[in-house]
Amino acid sequence: MKELTGKFGTYLMTDDGFYLEKPDGVHWYCNDLVETGQHMLYGCGGRGIGKTYNTRLTAMDQFMIPVEELCNAVPKKVEKALDAGEVHRFVYMRRRDKEIQLEKRKMFSRYPYDTRKNWKVNKGNIITYKGMEAGYMIDLDHVRGAGIDFANVNTIINDEFISHKSGANAYLPKEYQVFQGAVDSIIRYDNNTRVFAMSNAVSVYNPYFLNEGYMPTGQKMWQNPARHVAVEWCETSKELLAAREKSWFAEWTAGTEYGDFSLYNKALRDNDNFIKTKGRYAVLRYMWRVDDRLFGIWYDKYSNDVFFSENTGNKNVECFEMSTIDKEYGTQSRRAFMTSYAGGNLVQRLDKGYVFFESQLAKQAFFTVMKGSF
Repeated sequence: MKELTGKFGTYLMTDDGFYLEKPDGVHWYCNDLVETGQHMLYGCGGRGIGKTYNTRLTAMDQFMIPVEELCNAVPKKVEKALDAGEVHRFVYMRRRDKEIQLEKRKMFSRYPYDTRKNWKVNKGNIITYKGMEAGYMIDLDHVRGAGIDFANVNTIINDEFISHKSGANAYLPKEYQVFQGAVDSIIRYDNNTRVFAMSNAVSVYNPYFLNEGYMPTGQKMWQNPARHVAVEWCETSKELLAAREKSWFAEWTAGTEYGDFSLYNKALRDNDNFIKTKGRYAVLRYMWRVDDRLFGIWYDKYSNDVFFSENTGNKNVECFEMSTIDKEYGTQSRRAFMTSYAGGNLVQRLDKGYVFFESQLAKQAFFTVMKGSF
């Protein structure tokens, strides 16, 4: 990592030429994620700590810094630098077009005046810097099944990848696969591309983490080098936390679920670990057979809680074969369950934080089966 000084003050550059902002010690920066050396980089944490702001600024730097330092912002020189791989564009991604339309109106509103003056979102959702094409805004919903092609991109941002909504419309059908297809169309197997996915701490149970095999165990940084994936639980700095705890908003939301989410990074819809013993009023409704092991699905009669357990009781209930050999399509029995009322109801309760597990083995088996079911 090199520290350089130029027109934009002091900034950092990795060995492969990726520009980074110098951390201020208060807000969150994506530097630790980049320094893992992985390419699929997830950041999840509290609101307003700098996740989107600084990740977006990092993407902008890949264009802005070399354009100014190497080309003096001369368009003809910039075109040559793009062809030479010295200047790079970026793609900013959201789930639906409605989100893109809202975001484009305020894309640079929180940045300093010079940034707001030089950076614009133009017709066709093209992002420009001093009138030069620097990036693109796209939504996943519109790229499904459609070819997309962007040149000279080395940074992709999938913002708010964890949905704040619940229920069947929270995510697009097969969203993780759609996301993979969009990344494929953009990077064309370019090993120098980094993909950032940023979100508030809404729920660790989402199609992205489930498909990446990520289950939080309290560590700040989790990596799966075999898949080039890193997940950072983005912490609020002590300085920022102390300042916010004195605000009227912190006092207003103190002790509430939202206050814990906004200030202390506690996932909005998640129990700490979801390991919980079922009570005396839990009733066995049906069973799953997962790779030759039986598990019971128990519903509490007096609450919304559902328990996934190795305990199958002695009640004669319907048993579904939930093979994990073919995770995308599964067996006929698995497809039948996931399209039934029982399957839909289970997904809804999972999304709202009502599904618990009586053991780590049960938890692991459940989420192995549930991949792609959102």
